[in-house]
Amino acid sequence: MNKIVITLVIIALNFSAVSCQSTTDNQEVAQSSGQIIERVDNKKFESLLASTKDAQIIDVRTPEEYAGGFIGNATNVNFFDKDFKTKVAEFDKSKPVLLYCQGGGRSGKALKILKEMDFQVVYELKTGYGNWSGK
Repeated sequence: MNKIVITLVIIALNFSAVSCQSTTDNQEVAQSSGQIIERVDNKKFESLLASTKDAQIIDVRTPEEYAGGFIGNATNVNFFDKDFKTKVAEFDKSKPVLLYCQGGGRSGKALKILKEMDFQVVYELKTGYGNWSGK
């Protein structure tokens, strides 16, 4: 009987440890090896735009989408371009990056790429330009 109780307790502890590893949308995606990689909402993104010195704003939408409006002084780097990684590599990895797309899908993928490329601080607008409150 005691073995069964102990086994159930161990299983419960393992389950709770695994469930605690998941993150909410506002939590940091990663903060390892000095990196800060985070998906943020409109309010936090707007605050970062106003307060982050030397921020590099990257719009990963198509040029046609970009022509319809963009955030701040964003640079357009089309996620679908074959040389996307090459173009992104031209940005300063030590300076903060504010990243967005139309709805959050492409920028979410781009966020992972920038993390793998060792960009140190990246904030992604999780809802995208389509839901941007500042336009």
